[in-house]
Amino acid sequence: MPPVIIIRLLGAANAQAVIPDVKSGSNSNSSSSSSSSSRAVVVVVVVVVVVVVNIVVVIVVAVVVVVIEIVVVIVVVVVVIVVVIEVVVVIVVVVTVVGVIVVAAAVRVVVVVVVVVVVVVVVVVVVVVVVVVVVAVVGVMVVAAAVRVVVVVVIIVVVVVMLRAL
Repeated sequence: MPPVIIIRLLGAANAQAVIPDVKSGSNSNSSSSSSSSSRAVVVVVVVVVVVVVNIVVVIVVAVVVVVIEIVVVIVVVVVVIVVVIEVVVVIVVVVTVVGVIVVAAAVRVVVVVVVVVVVVVVVVVVVVVVVVVVVAVVGVMVVAAAVRVVVVVVIIVVVVVMLRAL
């Protein structure tokens, strides 16, 4: 009985043919019995294909997200290294050029200002990188969900066409 329900849901025109004849205790049409079993096989194959496609999509999305996260971490590390090198160079240049005690107070103020500016730049870069990562991950997940929906719809359409052809 369940294959009849599935076939009815898929819109098969002759789904009535596989309902057992209550009076005689047998199917009203013997050829419809083999047709029903072939339809059941098609439904099982479609379910397996949908499950496999969903698993593949999830694996691909996970790999893409991991690659994006690795790239973002590398970019953040490079940016932090560059900023640290710039701060060290600025401090060395300021200390080397300005050696006079009278100017020492001004140099300290300049160094503090430079350090504050560098810290602000690092914070802005980190915030931008985090936003880019979040947008990329959400975008990948949305695309993966859309791909799964399209794949399932295409498979359902193909199954309906195949079942109508049977």
